[in-house]
Amino acid sequence: MRFWQPLVLLSTVTLAAVAQTKSAPAPARPAYLELRWDENWSYLRNHTYRTDYLDPLKYIELGHPGWYMSLGGESRTRYELFRSAGFGAVVNSPNGFLIQRFLGHADIHMGQVRFFVQAQSGLETGRLQGPRATDKDQFEIHQGFVELSTSGDAKKAVTFRLGRQELEFGSGHFLSASEVFNVRRSFDAARVYWKQGNYTWNFLVARPVELNPGVFDNSPDHHQSLWAGGIFGPNPLIKKTNVSLYYLGYDRKFAPFDKGSGRETRHTIGSRWWGTRGKFDYNYEFLGQFGTFRTGNIAAWAVATDTGYSQLKMKFAPRFSLRADIASGDRNRAGSTLGTFNPLFPTTAYSGKIGLIGASNMIDLTPNVRLRLHKRVYFLPESSVFWRQSTRDGIYSVLGTPLRTGRLSSAHYVGTQVSLPVQLTIDRHTTWTGMVTRFYSGEFLKQTPPGHSVTYFTTFLTYRF
Repeated sequence: MRFWQPLVLLSTVTLAAVAQTKSAPAPARPAYLELRWDENWSYLRNHTYRTDYLDPLKYIELGHPGWYMSLGGESRTRYELFRSAGFGAVVNSPNGFLIQRFLGHADIHMGQVRFFVQAQSGLETGRLQGPRATDKDQFEIHQGFVELSTSGDAKKAVTFRLGRQELEFGSGHFLSASEVFNVRRSFDAARVYWKQGNYTWNFLVARPVELNPGVFDNSPDHHQSLWAGGIFGPNPLIKKTNVSLYYLGYDRKFAPFDKGSGRETRHTIGSRWWGTRGKFDYNYEFLGQFGTFRTGNIAAWAVATDTGYSQLKMKFAPRFSLRADIASGDRNRAGSTLGTFNPLFPTTAYSGKIGLIGASNMIDLTPNVRLRLHKRVYFLPESSVFWRQSTRDGIYSVLGTPLRTGRLSSAHYVGTQVSLPVQLTIDRHTTWTGMVTRFYSGEFLKQTPPGHSVTYFTTFLTYRF
């Protein structure tokens, strides 16, 4: 072998390695999601992709090829200050109050078997009337499920999940984990889902977990049960968009409405359409409900829409949008048919982080804009106007319980809410949010006193890993 041949061989191998490195860049780093079980950190088995000081916790090898454990957590500290809380019905805490949430989870993957466990602690300090229903839960196993898959290929596998878990259907308006609340919502459920081509099927039966403020004292709520099924995937009618179709069945032994209380068995059929068309984006959801309430029937409906237009090349990269929602109310107190829409297990999507008003019997119109003041700072002002859909029904809380009877007023107009939120991304783990909200009470609230306008301020710091 001549002296220059090893040099040629070495150069060839080096150039091939460089070319291979350039053609296979590191995959995009996943975001921390609100549904933590939906995260996938398997790419970190390649140690060269680890760029964060906590990445060793996101992929811990378990001694078998492809088996690993991922650890994660969250700390959120939130301060709230109300003036004229509950439209004047709740005594103000003059110095505000503090609510804190701590979450920690372990996600264990062993081939086609997966275990996920998440603990939660929600604390409240300083509220004169004590914690609200979703403020306090000292310590609980919030999620704990086992998952079995028929294949290692997620695109072909049928997956069975059993245990305590968070659930979301559609855009989360009507079945969600309720991220805004201090204590997140979970269900004891059995779920099966699988992919057929580009479409995913979901089926489940569940009971919501009854929230109690102590330690290890939560249990399934045997007064409520839920069953559901649905499919989502690409919209066959409109390119580059998505569609879902789903059914939710719900039974509640004692259901309070402005009309009265009784047993409720409700069936919801819904469809969500979402996607982008050029600079426009949209998210539309359509729902119809039927069933029985006491000795009568249920006939209710709702539409939730969000239409946006983005100009990313303009200064501040604005996104202008209009959210418009309507949910039916009861139209005949003396009749046997209930017309009040039930949002089941919603977020506070209709009334923002302040969560003063729920979806039932409500029309809201919300123009808003998102402005990127800096690559890490967003300003998201919005103004919402609320009306009753039916003047023969009352208004409801975000938890679906009657908030103010409709028997004392024939006014449609409930109020106007102006919110000024700012969001700052400090780093990939830490975000800060601050918001001032003013709710101006309308004729309906003034005619069903107390009807004071409400001022609200909140600021919170969230750390995730």
